[in-house]
Amino acid sequence: MGHLTFDYTITDLVRDASDIVITATFEITVSDGVDEFTHTYTTGFANNPQTPTPFAAITEGKVVGWIVRDAGAENMFEISAAAEFEAYKERKAKGELVKGIGWVKRAKGDKLPKIVQE
Repeated sequence: MGHLTFDYTITDLVRDASDIVITATFEITVSDGVDEFTHTYTTGFANNPQTPTPFAAITEGKVVGWIVRDAGAENMFEISAAAEFEAYKERKAKGELVKGIGWVKRAKGDKLPKIVQE
């Protein structure tokens, strides 16, 4: 495995009645400079933080910092994302990947998908 980069994007936050963020949903996009793969995770934060950050002062960078801090020295999220990325690359190399949404059917010649009721 070559050098990988990990790009975090926060996609949702859950906060309690005191405006303390208790859960974050985020994506990690892994890239080796040629291919990339995005995986979604959710993690919770400790209840009763010693120095809570007011919700209005929270930035994406701050939340990413919390996630990385809580993931530990080995960063369980990056280990998981790297494994998923390698599995993706293996399936891609074998030609085993097919894109598309199963419930959308196209009529021959249509440029945009038509929804067909079965």
